[in-house]
Amino acid sequence: MVSTPSLIGLTYAGLAVLYLLVLPLLSLLYVDKRWTSGGAWEKVLMFFLVLFFFPGMVLLAPFMTFRPKPRSL
Repeated sequence: MVSTPSLIGLTYAGLAVLYLLVLPLLSLLYVDKRWTSGGAWEKVLMFFLVLFFFPGMVLLAPFMTFRPKPRSL
């Protein structure tokens, strides 16, 4: 059986990964998909998500690109 201190450490590590990597990634993908078509209240939700998950977004931002797709001429 796992001891209590190691269980607490694993719980904190899991929450840190969730807060710093998983939820900011999902938020970035949601904002990228809905930014141009969202309404006013949806933009408020997007701003809240960016503010709430800001530390994780700073970690992930160098690896994300939201450039427009190239046009075919």
